[in-house]
Amino acid sequence: MLNNIVGLVKYLPFNGIHDVYYPWIKVALVYSLILLLFLLIMRAKLRLVLPTLIVLFLILLFNTNHKYEVLNQKRIAIYSINKCSAYDFINGNDHALLVDSLFLKDDNKLNYHLDNSRISWGLDKNYSSIDINFESENLGLFYDGQFGGFGPHTFMRIDDKIPFITADPIKLDFVIISGKKKIDLKQLVKVVRFNRLIIDASVPWWKQKSLKEQAEELNLKYYNVSKQGAFILEI
Repeated sequence: MLNNIVGLVKYLPFNGIHDVYYPWIKVALVYSLILLLFLLIMRAKLRLVLPTLIVLFLILLFNTNHKYEVLNQKRIAIYSINKCSAYDFINGNDHALLVDSLFLKDDNKLNYHLDNSRISWGLDKNYSSIDINFESENLGLFYDGQFGGFGPHTFMRIDDKIPFITADPIKLDFVIISGKKKIDLKQLVKVVRFNRLIIDASVPWWKQKSLKEQAEELNLKYYNVSKQGAFILEI
């Protein structure tokens, strides 16, 4: 009977605390406030009024600063999730997370890998497939499944062979390599001029090794998400 009653709690409104940003310093301040309020009310220790107000002020200051940082943030995040492509485009408290179609269907895996960063950055869940077109004027993002632009930055994602040949190379800020198929960087630099090569987490180890060797031979800047962790570009 008790188990059934407890099970019903999850269907009630406000049954728990979700998506709340509580780093250790805020937790310490909240516990300090609770202790001070207990002593102030139950023991009538009036000399604790000032410390209580100071702790309360610090909590409000912390929350205000966090909200300010959230509203003014703008970044691109390419996450390090094994065998998955996951790109986050963040503008204030709005964002679009573009992920592999298979990964998109796995809520538990998404939450496990991404909830900490999402909550600390003050973001709601807004996930889309990386294989389809995505455009948002409010976010400032355009992506057609291969080429994209976010703020002042332009990029290209390649998960197969080099898709075209052009007489005049196009200029991009960075190129993202994903998937298992082999890529010839010597052919890529003939059609694209870019500042950095990013190897995402969907790339297998043997392809990572090949891309690393090619990039070093061509003197290209590169970033391997699987080896170096998530790629974060602050804008």
